Amino acid sequence: MGASGNHISRSINDQTGFPSSTAGTDKNTARYGHGEEALQILNDFPANRESSNAERLLPFAQTLVSYQLDSLPLENDLDIAFSNSIHLASSGKLAAALDGLLDILRQNKRYRNKLARKLFSAYWKSWVWIIRKQKHIGQN
Repeated sequence: MGASGNHISRSINDQTGFPSSTAGTDKNTARYGHGEEALQILNDFPANRESSNAERLLPFAQTLVSYQLDSLPLENDLDIAFSNSIHLASSGKLAAALDGLLDILRQNKRYRNKLARKLFSAYWKSWVWIIRKQKHIGQN
């Protein structure tokens, strides 16, 4: 489950320009799927012009914690698909997680008070960031 925490940490460090240690927490705490630590980093994120980037990742961290505590609802097929998408994202398979969330959104755009939509946005931004970073590394 390490990749999702790593994406949160990368997003905090590189998209906002503020290392997670700015919030008083070592930047490595979110690296290995530790949803609770990632959530604390995001909750303690200092108010500044880049706070909105951290706020976009908050539903991602909250849902990761729920997934890790096995407390996501599993009442219907969409809930099961949602849980599977969280599992895929937490395994570093963001493209597959995006695909699963897109399927959920096709069936119910307001799934769980737009949680699927918020996570899709957070995953998409993380995925785009990773691709840009890989291209940048490849050019050097």
